[in-house]
Amino acid sequence: MVGFSEITGFFSYAHSDDTFGFLTNLRNDLCDEYRVLTGDELELFFDRDSIEWGERWEKSIEESVDAAGVFLPVVSPCYLASSSCMKELSQYLAKVEKAGAGDLILPLMMIDPSATRGADDRILEKLKGFQYKDISSMRFMDRGSGEYRKAINALAQGILKAQRALESAALRDISAIGGVPSECQSPCDDDAGFVLDALDGLPTKADAMFESLTSLMDDTARVGEAFEKTTQKIEEKSPLPGEALVLMMELARELDPIVDDMGEHSEEFSTLIAEADPLFRAILGSGIVKGSAAAPLNESVRALVKNAMTARSGIVSLQTAAHDTGRLSRVLYKPLKALERSAAVCISSFDVCISWGELLPEAGEA
Repeated sequence: MVGFSEITGFFSYAHSDDTFGFLTNLRNDLCDEYRVLTGDELELFFDRDSIEWGERWEKSIEESVDAAGVFLPVVSPCYLASSSCMKELSQYLAKVEKAGAGDLILPLMMIDPSATRGADDRILEKLKGFQYKDISSMRFMDRGSGEYRKAINALAQGILKAQRALESAALRDISAIGGVPSECQSPCDDDAGFVLDALDGLPTKADAMFESLTSLMDDTARVGEAFEKTTQKIEEKSPLPGEALVLMMELARELDPIVDDMGEHSEEFSTLIAEADPLFRAILGSGIVKGSAAAPLNESVRALVKNAMTARSGIVSLQTAAHDTGRLSRVLYKPLKALERSAAVCISSFDVCISWGELLPEAGEA
């Protein structure tokens, strides 16, 4: 059978994980194996810095699920620490969870899930709910070995299974509505497609974002207080190295619950922003709400943007401090790395929120 169709997807990874070309080879071999299995071309967009990636990514996020590309996040410590990677992951998770299309995500795990803590635990648990594949051992396989080829075949089979599941869902759509493709009815499955309907639920979403943002600012303040208290003790006592290590252990114990809270709150805020972003852009960009009717919405968005800018400044400072302090003691390394990762997720979400301000009219305009 000669294939004539092209399947698209996104290979989302941290560039530092491809130092020796493992992921480049994996992507190329996976596309070759898929073509052998199906006769169809599998185009996995690989370079997120390219214009083509950006255009295809925005289209895949916005269009109906059955027309979207498969998403392969290569999950590693570097991936979890990357703000751009976490933004992509959050956007796709929000898309497929809302539509119940879990087959669109095929996580490739380069990491032992039991080796992480904090925010990573929640993200990894969510990813493990999908049909993930463990590729950690493939890094040590000879590329020409039968063991490696079997592993590539299993990954290609996973993508093929996902495509068949999506095709079956599309056929059920067509049967249910008398022959109209699901992409033609997609606005009915996506609340963001109806500006007026979206307006009705906007106050609730805004309240949830304000509440989540407040929690993150509280977490940041708690971290600052813990550091300040330890700094004061060091200044007062001028401790010897052994005594200083005891203070670091006390700080680590104090940070542990804050790390857990911040990980939960950062994930919550990221999810809220990813879900709200298309709604805010549709409403603010449509011009359908004008004059005095637009004032409450515009002021609410301005307040949210202002708070996000303030919170971002605090989180950036926290991220820098965590990075600079993490090597002081082994006991501090893990909690501070978890704080860094949570901060990266927050910063990415803050940037999305702040961008809404560009859609607002100047103060005083209708």
